[in-house]
Amino acid sequence: MLDEIAKKAAEAEANRAAGVPPPAAGEDGSDADEDGDADRLGVHARHRKKRGTIWSVFDLSKEAPTCTVKVGDDGICGCAPSVNGGTSNYWSHLQVHHRAVWLELKQQAGQLTGAGLEELSILQKCLVDRLLKSADDSTFSTLPEEATRTIDRVVADWIIDTDGDLNDAELPSFRHLMRAVSSQAYSGCCHSKIAGLVTQSAALGVKTATAFHEHLAADGIKPSISGDLWSKNGAALLGLMSHGIIETPCADGTVNWVMTEVLSGSVPCAKDHHTGDHVDGLSNEAWKKVGIEDPVKDIFRRKSDEGSNMIKVSVSLLM
Repeated sequence: MLDEIAKKAAEAEANRAAGVPPPAAGEDGSDADEDGDADRLGVHARHRKKRGTIWSVFDLSKEAPTCTVKVGDDGICGCAPSVNGGTSNYWSHLQVHHRAVWLELKQQAGQLTGAGLEELSILQKCLVDRLLKSADDSTFSTLPEEATRTIDRVVADWIIDTDGDLNDAELPSFRHLMRAVSSQAYSGCCHSKIAGLVTQSAALGVKTATAFHEHLAADGIKPSISGDLWSKNGAALLGLMSHGIIETPCADGTVNWVMTEVLSGSVPCAKDHHTGDHVDGLSNEAWKKVGIEDPVKDIFRRKSDEGSNMIKVSVSLLM
């Protein structure tokens, strides 16, 4: 599904750049209606100007666009989000119900970026250029959008690492700090943007864990699993880690086997529902999201703390 989305979006972008008009009704297998120009474009009249990335997974031939993301083996979602509110309801639908597709489209649209060495290098250059320019004309220009997005991502990572609140980047003290260290280039980030970046991190985590399990399976290796429950400030989380040995090539041409661990799930768990059966059910749901359909068959061994509920879950894998 994700490959189809990427191919479809790339073809549409290439056609627009070359000045090629969208296919007329019938040319792409769509049926002709009775709406004149709208029929010729293969979409409903009210949607003729819709060109955003989001619309690659919604059926625009209907007055209320429906989701075309595949579900199950041969099903289609078919949900029709509210048409009010621009594209926000459509993005929200993907974020809640089709997280992997949401992540793919957001990255295609350039709305979610990482903060790796390349991005940080670009940010540093933008900050230096801004300071040099200010020395010439005594004014400070704004940062390019890509540089601001990188700082937003760094701030989101900081909030995750410190178990902070989504609105921490809106606090007056934080804004003052950022202005001071960036020579007025950056002044914080709204909580909704931070929420999107946190969601991105979660989606990337699922993608990474799935790839890890697929890599192990290709080498005939089953992962070992560890899990634990944490409670803080009335909130409880079930954390799940996958462990395995990965064949890693070295610079001198040799190969090393490296023990690797990956976070596979972080599941909200009601503080009063820490029973073995409840934890077992949450664990199984989490494993399915990262490619482990049958824990008894696909997991080598599970290790937990000495709590009776966690021991019960571990024993269930041996039955």
